[in-house]
Amino acid sequence: MKILLAGAGALGLGLAGSLIIGGAEVHLFGRGIGKQPTENNGIKIRGRFGKFNIAPGQFQILDYNSEQIETSYDLIIVATKAYDVANCLENLQRRLKSEHQIGGVLLVQNGWGIAHEIRLQLNESIPVYSASVITGFEKFGPRGIEVTAHADDIKIGCLFEPRRLEVEAIV
Repeated sequence: MKILLAGAGALGLGLAGSLIIGGAEVHLFGRGIGKQPTENNGIKIRGRFGKFNIAPGQFQILDYNSEQIETSYDLIIVATKAYDVANCLENLQRRLKSEHQIGGVLLVQNGWGIAHEIRLQLNESIPVYSASVITGFEKFGPRGIEVTAHADDIKIGCLFEPRRLEVEAIV
């Protein structure tokens, strides 16, 4: 599965690392002070599930202000703060050649309310999913993630369409 993950904070990097370990091809869409150290040194995960080092060559980082994105993605995961989701997706839509490059969008924020706004922003053919994550991710340093708590598998659902996305629990 080819995934574009927007939001390289604690949750975003934790999900990215877990997906890479699980065999997904992950491209991070990020900006800010953590971009360069992560790009140069990889992702370090420690905590409840052990220690993992994701080497820089195992993922790609696309700059938030980069030019056009050529690749198509099975899924775009948006792990930004809720107030930045609409802006992030608008930025992505400008960079993609076509909305046909998006297989679906998964929103991973506190609460499900933002999904309604995003449904209106995207083409109706693009499914919008929301996730419930009951796992604690804490950032240490610019590239390190500590899994501090884990109460349940990630749950994914869709509020709008009678669609289902086959997703295995990320552990």
